[in-house]
Amino acid sequence: MNDTSDRPHAAPRSLSRLETFERLSSPIPDRSKSAELPPLTKVRKLTAEEEKNSVSHLYTETLAKKKKKMEQLEASFYQDMVHKTIVDPDELKEIVGRLYEQSIREKEHRLRAMTNKRMVVHERKTKHLESAGELLTIVDRLYNTAGKERERSAALFSKYNPEIAVLKRSKAELETNDDRYYKGGFAKKS
Repeated sequence: MNDTSDRPHAAPRSLSRLETFERLSSPIPDRSKSAELPPLTKVRKLTAEEEKNSVSHLYTETLAKKKKKMEQLEASFYQDMVHKTIVDPDELKEIVGRLYEQSIREKEHRLRAMTNKRMVVHERKTKHLESAGELLTIVDRLYNTAGKERERSAALFSKYNPEIAVLKRSKAELETNDDRYYKGGFAKKS
């Protein structure tokens, strides 16, 4: 039916219509028969003394296993621990002082190294300036160009943005203008 013997490593092929029909029309196999079991053996009953001995044996065996397991756990726990000695306060002060002095020396060393590094970078940046006079001329030139730029922008602003002249009128002129406005019919006086 679904034979793959000629193709041992291939996946099983799908069934054809005929094979499917034969499979569906064939009688269902009888699986109602139960498997045969071996015959039952007669159980022997324990006496009171045998039962007591077996219980005590189980109890002692269980205790021995638990004790052995606890010993293994303790051994693995204490295996990593180092025997520590008690340090007296004088030794502790000495150790702390030594560590503090060491950290101060390391800090000073790091500070010197950082200062040297910054100095090298600063020297590299100012290497092209040979004298302080050159530096002053460069700063003056930059300042003067900035000042000239400000003056030029102010001149351009005043040239292209002149002030608007405001007409100043007296109270009588304003009233005559109002009268003409209302007489012309643009608005009604309230």
